[in-house]
Amino acid sequence: MSATIARPPLAFCALRFHFQWQQRERAIHAAFQRSPKLKAFQEALRYFRVSRNFRGIGNPRELERARRIFAAARLDRSSSAEDQVVALAKSFENTFGKYNVSAASKLLWLTYRSPFVILDARAARGLKRVTDRRFRSNNYRDYTAIWRQFYRERHAEIVAAVDLLPKARAFMPDFRQSERELRELCSAEWFRERVLDNYLWEVGDDG
Repeated sequence: MSATIARPPLAFCALRFHFQWQQRERAIHAAFQRSPKLKAFQEALRYFRVSRNFRGIGNPRELERARRIFAAARLDRSSSAEDQVVALAKSFENTFGKYNVSAASKLLWLTYRSPFVILDARAARGLKRVTDRRFRSNNYRDYTAIWRQFYRERHAEIVAAVDLLPKARAFMPDFRQSERELRELCSAEWFRERVLDNYLWEVGDDG
């Protein structure tokens, strides 16, 4: 493992994700608690920057086709999270010609959060750097297995970083959020998991 990898503070990643959640992801997640309408689905694709992976998605009919594929897939909870993501990615591929596993993981995470893990190309690059493990970046099962192992190894550090957030409440833009609400948010496992996503995303930066 290289000692020259730039490693952002986990506390920074916790604060960064808190802003993401409060300002954008919370509202999109709320819209996904039922089968999302076309506008919410489009917003989710744009927010996670996966629209370009759907051929012809600028056409409302193609956008609706993608939404219907997702709407059908989100109802199947009979298999594991990994199997559900892979199945949705294959369904996207059958229609749009690309195995869009990143979009599949992000859309299912928006719906259910845990136990889904988001696969992002930049985060996958970061995971390879911090673990020195090799895997194909679009192999969701390999990615999640390595991601979960790394999460377990860093869990105590992530919890400690997230637990600092209530002390920074005075600097947060959402002044309506009480300290109790903030502590409840910080104790959620899905929130801690997304802090790791932010950490890996930063480590994966080639800039």
